[in-house]
Amino acid sequence: MNVRSKALITTGLIAGMGMLIFASVAPAGGMGGGGMGRHGAWGAERETALTLDQVRTLSEAYLIMRGNENLKVGQVTAKDGNVALVQIVTKDDSLVKEVEINTMTGHPVKMEKHMRKRHKDKAWRHDKDDNEDNIDRDDDNQAS
Repeated sequence: MNVRSKALITTGLIAGMGMLIFASVAPAGGMGGGGMGRHGAWGAERETALTLDQVRTLSEAYLIMRGNENLKVGQVTAKDGNVALVQIVTKDDSLVKEVEINTMTGHPVKMEKHMRKRHKDKAWRHDKDDNEDNIDRDDDNQAS
């Protein structure tokens, strides 16, 4: 594969990852409201799991976007269920960290857990706020 082909593929992957990242942080309903439901793009899963090669490609694209040329993707191995373990290493193959990737979504497992908890906490706060508003209104009605 020549350099131009690699550059085009990398550009496409980066653009795709950018869209994935945008979709994961966009408010539910997208830019114009409606459409994606309460969970937005976060709840989206693939019909088939990513292959280990695809997980490697997504991880390499992520590292390119981060801009640290001293890091690269090391081993990518399958774990239990729909999880792949990606090793991030230095140029001399020293282990920096290991990241578990959900092969059904392409997201890091740790990030998904954090977002699920955040979503749950946020939903609870909204329900609580709504109930407090109703209690305040009831108190006002009783005072009259």
